[in-house]
Amino acid sequence: MTSIREATVVDPRIIPWSMRGSYLCMATKSGQNGSLTPGNDIYLISHIHPGGLPLFALRPALHGELPPVSGFHRTPSPVDFIASPSRMRWSSGDTTVAEATFQDPRTIRLRGTVPLSFDTEGALQIDQWRCWLFRVPPTSDVSRETVEFTSTPNTALRFVALQGRIALVHDAPYDPHFKDNNRRLTVSADPEAASWELLITERDTEAETPSHPPPLGNETFDGYAEAMGEAFETYVNGMCAWGATGSSAVTSADRLAAYVMWTSTVRAGGFLGAEAVLMSKLAVRLHQAPVYGWTFLKLLQLLDPKSSSSRPSFDCLPRERLLDIFDKVTAFTRYWFRNRSTSLSALPYYCHGNDSGWDNSTAYDRQTVCVSPDLGAFLVVQCDFLALLAAHLGKDHGEWSRLRRETVQALVQELWSEEEGAFTFRDALNGSTWTSTSLLQFVPLVASAHLPSSVVSRMAQNLTPYLSKWGLATERLDSKLYESDGYWRGPIWAPPTIMIDSGLRAAGFTDLANTISERYIRLCESNGFAENYDAITGQGNRDLSYTWSASAYLTLREEQEGRRAT
Repeated sequence: MTSIREATVVDPRIIPWSMRGSYLCMATKSGQNGSLTPGNDIYLISHIHPGGLPLFALRPALHGELPPVSGFHRTPSPVDFIASPSRMRWSSGDTTVAEATFQDPRTIRLRGTVPLSFDTEGALQIDQWRCWLFRVPPTSDVSRETVEFTSTPNTALRFVALQGRIALVHDAPYDPHFKDNNRRLTVSADPEAASWELLITERDTEAETPSHPPPLGNETFDGYAEAMGEAFETYVNGMCAWGATGSSAVTSADRLAAYVMWTSTVRAGGFLGAEAVLMSKLAVRLHQAPVYGWTFLKLLQLLDPKSSSSRPSFDCLPRERLLDIFDKVTAFTRYWFRNRSTSLSALPYYCHGNDSGWDNSTAYDRQTVCVSPDLGAFLVVQCDFLALLAAHLGKDHGEWSRLRRETVQALVQELWSEEEGAFTFRDALNGSTWTSTSLLQFVPLVASAHLPSSVVSRMAQNLTPYLSKWGLATERLDSKLYESDGYWRGPIWAPPTIMIDSGLRAAGFTDLANTISERYIRLCESNGFAENYDAITGQGNRDLSYTWSASAYLTLREEQEGRRAT
């Protein structure tokens, strides 16, 4: 087997191995907290299904036959696995016995020197789970040994033996007595050969004419691996521009953050009109609050350093794109004011903590149907964004300027407590208010440019009890409600870190913002890109390959390098 040396090592126990644009990945776990897999093998996972669907457990047969077919293996794998951006490897000692690379986002190439089995799990905890394997009869287009896999939920793969042969267990013909869906495909070398090579391609079940036959490609395995590695290097150079300018080195943490983003990007299709980045390729489902105004202003600053929240550089985007953005953000903003209004407040309300993204925050312990100050602040920024964009497009911006002013006024008059020096929360059903020990009360700093300076100063002064050596905890560190792995009840998260950082900088609290961002950068450098982190120890919690964390880290690093260069 060919060996190559690469600067980025990917541990598939932590970060799924995939490529930009693909819905397929390989990892040791799938589902929420790995609930769908025992974690003993590398699993081939499809993200066409929300949350990820583990289709097969891949296990090399080092010492003869594997045990009888019984679903995903409950015993430890006989091999080790490690990956680089261009290859996944299964190794026994110093010997690579199998490896994989992507030919393109829909197609994986594998090769090996020992048999490799693909086992399905009949008891997979997915609604209506069924799967089938059958051989494709030879035709003038299909001469190589070919097997088709289909399942419900809807996935379809083709396996093509480029070298070697394929054996099946529990395939066609249909057996009415076979009910458990445990099936196996094994690829092995021909009797006189030393190795095998396999192609797996994802069938496009939505296309009018699904790809047939599968694209075999014109390159060698090593050629595709090299191309995949080069594609990642190009991505790194784009994400970490400070390395190209020579102003600073691209660190191993920078590269790993870029890989988390690269591997979690999926292609356009269906409701996705463009490429999209999943929260994770381990498990992903829904979300969240009206952050589009803040996000677009932040992205414009990243595209053009001269852009600011008060004077955004819209010229870096074509007018057609800006019109599309304006229409969609307008519709979403009006939704909140029209459909989430109450006679007890001039501000919209959340129905549940999940609406805010702070699912189980202590701020919502008293009532989840509430007028939350972060929502009002996001809408202030979003109305301001729409006013600025409307003016740029030659549209009437009066509606949005007026709504911004009214929302700021309501936010301060209704929810700001001068006595507490904090924003409060209001029950949308009876109008009562309460204070909280959650960091959520400080998220209105995103609107610092629109809030009274006295309010912003009080909030900045009151952040200290939330600041650990790693960054901002989501619950006051001395709170009785603090939980080290309590999701939004203590751990450090990326979104409030980068939002509060931006608000503090806009208000001139640069030293505090630098402290927060530098601690978060050090946290990621030390402990990777987890969903969230123990605020005291820095240990990563839950999903350990999260694009929220990686993207926030890369943004903070770019801004850090920009400050160093000036």
